[in-house]
Amino acid sequence: MPRERGGGLSPVAGQTQPFDDGQAQLLDHGQAQLLDAAAVTFAALGMLLYQEPDEARIGHLLEEGFFAAIPFADDEPQVAEGIALLDAWTREAASRELADVVAELGREWLRLLVGYGEPEAPPWATWYFEKDPVIFGSKTLEVRQWYARYGLELERKYHEPDDHLGLMLQFLALLISRESEAQVAGEAQTAKRYQQEQRDFLEQNILPWLPNWQARVAEKAKISFYRGLALLIGGALRTFSLRLC
Repeated sequence: MPRERGGGLSPVAGQTQPFDDGQAQLLDHGQAQLLDAAAVTFAALGMLLYQEPDEARIGHLLEEGFFAAIPFADDEPQVAEGIALLDAWTREAASRELADVVAELGREWLRLLVGYGEPEAPPWATWYFEKDPVIFGSKTLEVRQWYARYGLELERKYHEPDDHLGLMLQFLALLISRESEAQVAGEAQTAKRYQQEQRDFLEQNILPWLPNWQARVAEKAKISFYRGLALLIGGALRTFSLRLC
């Protein structure tokens, strides 16, 4: 079985964050609430991809009805289709022993995203950008530099690629949260700069290869959980990216 992973990205001691331009009185701002919902969504979806399924996390999904609260379903058919698949999976899984559900998900996660040798649906950007499929390629280093700008680095740096889709979704959530904080604080220029960061990060590191990854999951996944998750991630990212244009 794969070794249990840590929390992914961690702050680097002594590093500061870009665009921090002082404190301001908090303002009530509806846009910030929408951004907060997007940040929570992408952080959670990233963890579902990156972390091996366990009973605590999956049990929480089954109890809380997480997928029903995902935004973007009214605007993007892929999101609605993904949520429908995940809702159907949730109803079926709720009737089974949690340990059996987690074991099945764990086998699928390992086969699709980690691999017994080579995964069926590699979640690393470099795999799709390079001429010959590899991990730890040039895109890995580019993404690592993005993290470093924000005082972050991978807990298991040099042992696993920085450009894992799950990690990048969590980083995107951080950028969205920063924009939200700036919106609430009334710091319009700072919010605009964080929005530009989101646009650049998505266009450079995620959106170009996302359809290929989704196609692999659609073809190779044996259970509806990961098919639905791939649809949900793709549709949510595309919908969210439209607000950045």
